[in-house]
Amino acid sequence: KRIACKKFSFPMDKLVIAIGYSGRPQQQHIRVIKQIAKYDNEVKNKIFLYCHMAYDTNTENYMKRVKRELKKTGCQYTVNEEYLNASQIAIMKMGVDILVHAGKYDALSESMLEYLYAGKKVFNPEWIEYGIFETKGIRDIKYADFEDLGNKLLLAIKDPYWPTEIKVNNRTKVGEISGWDDLLPQWLELYQ
Repeated sequence: KRIACKKFSFPMDKLVIAIGYSGRPQQQHIRVIKQIAKYDNEVKNKIFLYCHMAYDTNTENYMKRVKRELKKTGCQYTVNEEYLNASQIAIMKMGVDILVHAGKYDALSESMLEYLYAGKKVFNPEWIEYGIFETKGIRDIKYADFEDLGNKLLLAIKDPYWPTEIKVNNRTKVGEISGWDDLLPQWLELYQ
């Protein structure tokens, strides 16, 4: 965590909340940010907002709108527009405490799975169904709409870390669904 905080200028004394994992408008950064803006100043002073928007940035205008909404919150924040290599991504994800994923659609993104693997609390919308999470027993936090997200995220800010057994379980189960050792036999069967 210390290395990530130093490299990405995350404050050590604040909870780091990542909003989305790319620059696509479908990640709905602004709707998430507007929920956070409703929190009282005591909560806002405890958090640091991080948007990694280097990937799939469609328009300069969208990024300007995200930055404008972040500024309105009164929270400390940063928007990272740099492409990161695999090691930098791993370090960044160790520095983040919570991921809020609000994509309109998603095909089980590796980025989101990496946060789960790193032991982080991950918020996923109910409109994206990850049936494999229930099958494998992977723990995330589901929300029905943005108001529900605002309420549940506030609870997570008060209790931001999973117990060790959930972290270990998530890491093991994510490894099972995306680790090459487990996937190789399935690929071989498919090609035979």
